[in-house]
Parts: sequence; C-alpha cells; structure tokens
Amino acid sequence: MTMAPSELRPTPAEVRSLFDSIANHYDHINFVMSWGRHLAWKKMCVDWAIAGQPDARCVVDLCCGTGDLTRLWARHLPLAQEIWGVDFSGAMLEQARRHPRNSPPIRWFQADVLALPFEDKTMDGVTMAFGLRNVVDIPRCFQEVHRILKPGAKAVILDLCIRADHGFQHWYLKQVIPRLGALFGLQDQYAYLAPSLERFPAPQALAHLAQGAGFTGVSHRTLEQGGIHFLILTS
Repeated sequence: MTMAPSELRPTPAEVRSLFDSIANHYDHINFVMSWGRHLAWKKMCVDWAIAGQPDARCVVDLCCGTGDLTRLWARHLPLAQEIWGVDFSGAMLEQARRHPRNSPPIRWFQADVLALPFEDKTMDGVTMAFGLRNVVDIPRCFQEVHRILKPGAKAVILDLCIRADHGFQHWYLKQVIPRLGALFGLQDQYAYLAPSLERFPAPQALAHLAQGAGFTGVSHRTLEQGGIHFLILTS
C-alpha cells in the first residue's frame, strides 16, 4: 500500500486501502494502543447518544470498523428495531460480520459517510468513533449526519485531539505506535496516525462546522488530559 506524503491529505482510495490492510489486526492493536480504554470511551458515546430516549428504535454507528461500538448499541437497546454498522472498508465489515457476538437487529452496510443510504430524519441516534479524522469533507459529513437524525436526536463523535501539553502524545504517536504496528507488519499504516491528527481541525473549529450543518446543540467533553474528545451534537 502506498500512502500520500505525510504533509498531504490521502485520497479516499488510499484511506480505504489502509483500513482494508489493517482489518485483521485492528482490534488487537486498538486494545494495546489505548491500554484497553477505547471500549469504555465507546460506551460513553452510546450513553450520551441515547440520553433521555431509552426507547430509541433505529440507530447507526458510522465508520464502524470491526463493529465493537455497534455491538454496544445492541446491548444497550434491547428493543431496537434497526442497528446499522456502516463503513466504507469491505475488509473491516467482513471482520464485523464474523464476530461471534453479533445478533439481530444489527445490520452491516458498506457505504460512504458523505452519501449515507438512509432517508431523512429516520435515526434516533448516531455514533462515530475515530473516523472523522479520515473523512475528506467534514462539513459534508456533518450535513449527512444532520439529515438522517430525527429532530432533537443526538450524534456523538469520538476522536483524538491534540493535547495542550502534547509532548508525550507527540512522542507516543510518532515513535511508539508505528513500532507497535511493525509487530504486525503494519509500520507504514500506523505511521499515518500522527499526521492524520495534525491535519484534524481543533474542537472549536469542528463545533463551528457542525453548527453550519444545522445542529442546534453542540457540546464537548474531553478525557485523557484533552487527548480524547467527544463532540455531542443535537439536531
């Protein structure tokens, strides 16, 4: 796999190729890379997305990867009629479909977040974990999320953020993570993480873009000394 130079934003085809190539090891590396915390962060996404509406019936997890957050939706909404896991990487979705804890009403679908295959105002909740950094048109993505949400429903977006004191974070992403990827023959793929964060808009800029897409409520929460950022959007 050949990626664009680190100072350039990769094309959608390059990003898809990257995620296809890491799908077999994605869960293992995520667990080690986050010291096991990523599942707790994803549970927070679900809790905040359905706060005040435990009777939600139709929800979607965007950029679902291998589906761990999607399956959290199923655990927390036993009466749900439709739980969608959407990703543009076919290899990631293949891993999601093979998971032994899958159960109805989870449905897996390959699609681009810039052109979602859902009708307007049909979703009771939306989540996206560690995917927004890789979207080539963030304003368009926000517009699509706003379009499919019912009035008053929430989207919760989880991603990395540059910490105010980012010396350790910079070292960890530049030095440790590529070496971790190298254990699986994926050093180049995981070297992509640091530049993807450097290009990513700051939380305040993301909030402004979300408001421009029509969201009436925008709030933030952070963890890990500001390195983990939640954007909570109300349609």
